[in-house]
Amino acid sequence: MSLLVPKPIHGWRAFWGEVGIIVLGVLIALGAQQAVEAWNWRSEVADLRDSIRIEINRNLWTYPYRAEQKRCVARRLDEL
Repeated sequence: MSLLVPKPIHGWRAFWGEVGIIVLGVLIALGAQQAVEAWNWRSEVADLRDSIRIEINRNLWTYPYRAEQKRCVARRLDEL
């Protein structure tokens, strides 16, 4: 039974061709990872903006309510 042994790369041109393919693959993988991270980051920022917007709206509604309570409390204290 005969085993097939891989042949060594012949010449510098073939060697640099293989290295170039590896480098290109790594660059594609890194670029894809950066794209996914950017998309994920944009999603997180959008969620944070929505949360802040909701909190600001809630606070803007609370201030007039508390001002009205303050007047009511002051009136009640004057009565007492």
